[in-house]
Parts: sequence; structure tokens; C-alpha cells
Amino acid sequence: MVRFGLAIFLAFNVPSLVFATEVLDQYHHLTRYMSATGVGYNHDQRAAQTVQVGITGQLSRIEFWTIQDGDEPDDLALEIRPLEMDGSPVESDSSILAQVVIPGDTLPVRGGIGLPVSQIDIRPYLFSVDLTPLELFFHVGDNFAFAFRNTDPSGGDIGTAFSVLGDLASGLGPYPYGQAFLRNNEQVSGEFFEWATTTQTVDLGFRTYVVPVPEPATLTLMVLILMSTRMHRWKGENTLLG
Repeated sequence: MVRFGLAIFLAFNVPSLVFATEVLDQYHHLTRYMSATGVGYNHDQRAAQTVQVGITGQLSRIEFWTIQDGDEPDDLALEIRPLEMDGSPVESDSSILAQVVIPGDTLPVRGGIGLPVSQIDIRPYLFSVDLTPLELFFHVGDNFAFAFRNTDPSGGDIGTAFSVLGDLASGLGPYPYGQAFLRNNEQVSGEFFEWATTTQTVDLGFRTYVVPVPEPATLTLMVLILMSTRMHRWKGENTLLG
């Protein structure tokens, strides 16, 4: 009987503790145009950013700065990948945790052509992707990468492409818990990491959002406090009635 009563109590009270509004977790905020890397100038050119989770819960959304950077852009695939032992995104596509395909024509169109880089307004380039349908849950300290690729299978040296914006640093990158990578089937001469060794550190601009879920120990404590509060209130009501 006690177990049944506890189950009923949890069913009515715990959801309000667990299913909260999403909150900002990790981020590297861009305020101006620093650097950009193409995704899709050839079929194996991909960009990625590694992230360390700071809040236990469901990964609900990712925002990043991006633009259409080709005459006939195809679609942009956003992948969530685990990491290799060396901290780089996994190479195998079979290990992808989840994927969202973003229609290319919904992405921001590049503007400010001909302007000095310092005068380009990047605010319209911020793009948000809802990840709640993927049901991805992470714990504090977990690491993953979000990666971009063009869905155009034809490839080619110069073809349909997108650009994702980032930041360049000579030492440690602005985001201390991860770094950007670039994978290409040709030698990369730009600023971004290949999915291998390199001597530079770069971060993509991004924001990750999480719907927090308490750790088991924290949840147990919260339930006990709530039960104690309800019990004291019940005793008080009975005293007044008596």
C-alpha cells in the first residue's frame, strides 16, 4: 500500500520537477564576421565542433551561424557524432547518434558582398535547429560533436556549398571545452582543423540548449523534500481539523 501511494505521489509531482524549460548550456557567441569554412565544395568536405556537456538533460536545440554559399545549394545535414579517443569526431558514418537534414533554401542568403569584413552584419546568419524529436540525452561531462555535410552526392571540386562561421585563435580557442574540425578528401589550406592532427585551434560559433533532467541522487533528494513538505502540510491541516 505504501509503495502504491508513493507511485501515485511520484506520478503527479515528479514530472513538474523533471520536464523544465530549455536552458542555454554551451556556447561560443559570434559578434562579427571572423572566418568561415565551406561545407560541400567537394563531397567529403565537412565541418564539426566538439562540445562538452555542462547540464544533464535532453539536447533540445543547436544554433549556429551559416549562409548559403553556392549557386545551387543542396541540403545541409546536421549530424550528432560521438568522439574518438583523441577527441575528434568519429570517422564512421555508421556511428552517428542522430541526424537532421535542413533544406538548403531555408538557410540565410549571404549578404554584404563587397563590404569589408568588419562591416558585415552576421545577425541574420544565426540559424536554429530543433533537436527535441531526436530524444538525445547527455550527462554532465559527456562530449559529442555536431558536424555539417552537404547532401549533394555528386561532389566536385567547386559545387554547391554552405559556409559555417567561426573564430580563429593562435593558441587555445575561445571555447575552452572543444574545438572545430574540418574533414576533406584533399589537403586543406584554410584555418580549420582537419579530422586529424593540426597546429591551429578554431571554434565554430554555436549555442546548445538543454531541457534539464536532475541526476538520480538530486531527484531523490528533491522528492524527499517535496514529500516532507506535503507531509508537514497534511499534519497541520489535520491539527486544525482536530
